[in-house]
Amino acid sequence: TIADVCAMPVSELREYFEAPPLTPDQRARASDVLKQVRERLDFLHKVGLEYLTLDRETRTLSGGEHQRINLANQLGAHLTGTLYILDEPTIGLHPRDNARLVSILKDLVDRGNTLLVVEHDRDVIDEADYVVDLGPGAGERGGEVVFSGPREELDLCERSATAKFLSGEREISPRKIKRGDNGSCSYLSLLGAQANNLKKVDLHVPLGRLV
Repeated sequence: TIADVCAMPVSELREYFEAPPLTPDQRARASDVLKQVRERLDFLHKVGLEYLTLDRETRTLSGGEHQRINLANQLGAHLTGTLYILDEPTIGLHPRDNARLVSILKDLVDRGNTLLVVEHDRDVIDEADYVVDLGPGAGERGGEVVFSGPREELDLCERSATAKFLSGEREISPRKIKRGDNGSCSYLSLLGAQANNLKKVDLHVPLGRLV
């Protein structure tokens, strides 16, 4: 049924539409539609959304998921000469999926488009053709163009805090965790959570803390 198909994740739908339960005549009549469906599912897979189901409510999607769905739509639109502005598209992605996202961004560029990406992820910065670094600090201490130029020249910019972190000269130190007098606390635990893209995840939230 349609409900059964909509409840399948994209990963299963790709397999389903490779050999749909249709007669040869039905496949011939639906060949163009099937081609478009497969293409759209492939795009969703490319942007790392293979776990989504078609019956997923839009309001339950994260900002990163919304943005990647839009990316998939743009891949399917085959537009050229377009300016895309993306705000941290790596949000919610596992580091191993960053390379796949970068490949998609480059694909859009190769089609003759321009991408302006606001990003803090090193994988994306390293693959950029041109970098604009704002600083020198955050908030009221920023707002200046510290560097503007090819990625390979960024490491030579002495004013850039970004360059220092990328080169390893500076590191982000983990914040010290404030604990009670006895160093222990109670936890709210969620065990074996399974919903949307959660797969038997255990979560422990310390009580009486800012989490």
